[in-house]
Amino acid sequence: RCGTKLIPTNNLSKTLFRQNEAFFKCSNLECVVMPKDVTGTDVLYGERIFQNCSSMKYISVPYKSEAQGSDLFNGCGSLQRSVDTYGVGYRTYKNCVSLDFVVVDYAYFVEEMFRGCVNLKKILPLVINDLPIPPPLEDFYNVECIYEYAFADCESLQSIKMNFLSESQYEGIHNYAFLNCSGIKVFDFSGSTVVPVLQNVNAFEGTKDDKKIIVPDSLYDEWVAATNWSDSDIVDCIYRASDV
Repeated sequence: RCGTKLIPTNNLSKTLFRQNEAFFKCSNLECVVMPKDVTGTDVLYGERIFQNCSSMKYISVPYKSEAQGSDLFNGCGSLQRSVDTYGVGYRTYKNCVSLDFVVVDYAYFVEEMFRGCVNLKKILPLVINDLPIPPPLEDFYNVECIYEYAFADCESLQSIKMNFLSESQYEGIHNYAFLNCSGIKVFDFSGSTVVPVLQNVNAFEGTKDDKKIIVPDSLYDEWVAATNWSDSDIVDCIYRASDV
């Protein structure tokens, strides 16, 4: 059994949050706020730490604390807001059906990360004051990979704005990454400096037929000629930034 609010100390975090299922199905737990002095690269290493905590509404993880365990908040149906950093565990927010707003600091969006988050409307990058050049709000800089089903069934999302700055044949956008994201009107990649690898055209399966994929003018010709981007179901949706 656990109370409604959890504010751990540094020492507690480094032991308790390494344990698998530490708060699994704690139905009373509503809020987890980690103080700024809780730091380290292994704060949330356990698997399924908060999975199926049905009453949890809010979670805040301090900057430079890693969330590596899989299924951290999977099935937390009441979770509405999250401020999270360096979270790379699989299925982090899967089936968080009430989640409508999340602030994250990722270069990777892992498998099924937000799958089934049907109410998710905004994904914002974490802007840290000590960064030399904080990114503009709603811009993700240097996204390296969007893995399988990362945003599948996020039907309330209306736009995605991300920039790809590094090239790798193993990264880019993977299978079914945006499956059934039926509300997205614009995929804005206009700040990119490379054409990301599109592993399969099914990455956009179930999205709007009249969606716009916005790319830099300087990369337009390369983009529309690239493997899978040149597919007839995708290429007609690609627009130069200057044309929109």
